[in-house]
Amino acid sequence: LHGVDIEDNGNEVRFTTVDGVKVVKDKIDEINIHVGAGYDEHRPVVEFTIEIGNKVYPDVRFSIGDRTENQHPVLVGADFLSQIDALIDVNKTKSNKLT
Repeated sequence: LHGVDIEDNGNEVRFTTVDGVKVVKDKIDEINIHVGAGYDEHRPVVEFTIEIGNKVYPDVRFSIGDRTENQHPVLVGADFLSQIDALIDVNKTKSNKLT
């Protein structure tokens, strides 16, 4: 999940979202993300309740990092997709061409 001005204060994380909302969440974990070119980034992990369609999913884990340079401010991970038994049809995505 995109966040800037990230403050990891041990048991809680403070950050600002892509739309400028300031958030304070309990930190539930930490992870290292390989961001390319041999670099790893240490990120705090928090939980949010999310809604997809008319279904609510509590306690969904998100790592918080600056995604300013990325196309999408949120990535939904394979773990969550498998929990909700979802599949991605790559033939229906906008960018399914290999170059």
